[in-house]
Amino acid sequence: MNKSKHKHFIKILLIVASILFAMPSIIYLLQKKTVFQFGPYFQFLYDLPISRMTQTLLYIFILSILSVLYFMIIKKRKEIFQSKKETFLWIAIITLVFVMVLPFTCSDVFYYLGIGRLDSTYHQNPYYVTIKEFVEKNNNSQYIQTDTVLAQGYYNDWADSTVVYGSIWTLICKLVAGVSFGNIDFALLIFKLVNVLVHLGNCYFIDKIAHKKIFTLLYGLNPFILIEGIACVHNDMFVAFFLLIALYFLVKRKNLVVSIIFLAMATAIKYFAIILLPFVIIYYFREEKPLQRFRKMHTIWMFVSNDFSDSLFILCARWTSIKWIIDTARKVS
Repeated sequence: MNKSKHKHFIKILLIVASILFAMPSIIYLLQKKTVFQFGPYFQFLYDLPISRMTQTLLYIFILSILSVLYFMIIKKRKEIFQSKKETFLWIAIITLVFVMVLPFTCSDVFYYLGIGRLDSTYHQNPYYVTIKEFVEKNNNSQYIQTDTVLAQGYYNDWADSTVVYGSIWTLICKLVAGVSFGNIDFALLIFKLVNVLVHLGNCYFIDKIAHKKIFTLLYGLNPFILIEGIACVHNDMFVAFFLLIALYFLVKRKNLVVSIIFLAMATAIKYFAIILLPFVIIYYFREEKPLQRFRKMHTIWMFVSNDFSDSLFILCARWTSIKWIIDTARKVS
């Protein structure tokens, strides 16, 4: 087999393996016609009468094939992908195949959509009111009869929990759930497509920062990232997106202020991102003389840790308190 045929063969095998991985989800959707009340978690073949051990072995087998093909592509990347455009095209194709995979390892996305619907449609503050609390009080259970997004959130394991993420993530959930028309199938599709765009955006910024095909492929075709980020729609992909933009402005544009702003946005999704702040400041002033570096780093650090962090806290988190006061005032009046 010549090199041209060999490179196309590996890419076709990757598509086939990806479709094979998505096939149980496709079969489930063809049978059920909806993801409403989706429940067979940690069962690769869902409702098929096959033992969980067999399903697990099949899952491991297909995932192993995907992993082997992934490493083969990484190793022979220069032969397989001749241009940047071709690289991104195949990343997009494989990513879209994973859109068809249902979130069978985690139900978090249905909780995300539920709290988004709670906020966008029913004007409840998800930092103070849980989905379960809203549905079960004041005869609000009527809403889950017509709103499958709220209903799926209500049946979720996290329905009795308030939001533990930052306000930017709550805003994203609100926007996605707000345009879903209360249809869980449409809502899940929108969320997955948004994550596809974020994933491709991450690939773009990795390429801009590293300028090496290997790093783009290591991230873009990683089957574990595709499962967690596209199939299960986890929010870590959004955190990575803002962190990569922060890194881009730090490394390529030498703009500390913009870098810190995007780092703050990542922190307003998952709070752990803030631990990168000292490293961002140290990197920016790394070429300064020791005394000058210390003075500038101290000034920046004092601003960020006091004025900036207070503003961020008020604008990105405590807005929920203001919203709660407004909502309460409306109810009283």
